[in-house]
Amino acid sequence: MSDNQDRFYAPSGRMPWYGTQLMLIIGSLAALGWGFLDAVLCHINPGGNKFLMIMQVVVTVGFGVGMGCTVNGIGHLTKVRNQFFSIWITLLIGVMGLYFSWVWYIYIRAGWDWNQWSLDPVKTWTAFIGLANAGPRGDLSRYLEWSAEAITVMFGCYASTLMLGTPFCEECDSWTVRGESLRLATRESSNLTQKIEDEQYGCLIELVDIPVDETNHLSVVYYMCPKCEASDYLTISHVKTKPQSESKTIVELISIPRYLAEALQTLAKRRAELAATEGEIPTNL
Repeated sequence: MSDNQDRFYAPSGRMPWYGTQLMLIIGSLAALGWGFLDAVLCHINPGGNKFLMIMQVVVTVGFGVGMGCTVNGIGHLTKVRNQFFSIWITLLIGVMGLYFSWVWYIYIRAGWDWNQWSLDPVKTWTAFIGLANAGPRGDLSRYLEWSAEAITVMFGCYASTLMLGTPFCEECDSWTVRGESLRLATRESSNLTQKIEDEQYGCLIELVDIPVDETNHLSVVYYMCPKCEASDYLTISHVKTKPQSESKTIVELISIPRYLAEALQTLAKRRAELAATEGEIPTNL
């Protein structure tokens, strides 16, 4: 741990072949299923029903997030550690989901006629233009509406990829396990980064007994390898909720010794037990 730069986690970028294939295959099936759900809701709510419009927005967001979580969940199970690849395969599945949604929508509008179900892009595009030019709202409003939906879906896919940031232990060929998030006081936050890099972990322990300001505190997250003690990591963020919510990462995925990870784990358990008995999370112990 003498070289500080080597102490920060960096993904290996490895992509098992079977993992990439499963991400594509199962992701395509997920796109087909989510596309059907989106098409059905669009068909039963052409406009006017506020409840169904709200449900359609929820499904649209879930459409993107659902496809993204499916693809990246398969990548996690098959140990794909290349985030760049994960992002692009997720966006590809997102595009497929949008296309399948249109295929299903055209099929439903045609009276659930299987003769109208086709993956032919020319046929789909022709039907798309026809639907855009039909109706009292005119083509421009429809294009804007569909564009907004597409952007929402793609953003949901992309956001779901960024949520998966668990370190991987290459020695054990295993993902680390994320521990409970801890809130600590911010008294030493100004030079906390340097102290952690210098392995002066006492600066964290000293903050345990200091009352925590819920509107201005440190969020501490630790990761532990379930099979060895060589891949434990720590992330610390400075969180503010007033006057506006913001979070700034102070230390991100730096390697720590097992005794510190266990100390944080013990503290998290003690706070959880107190919260269960007293009905609230204590700000100090």
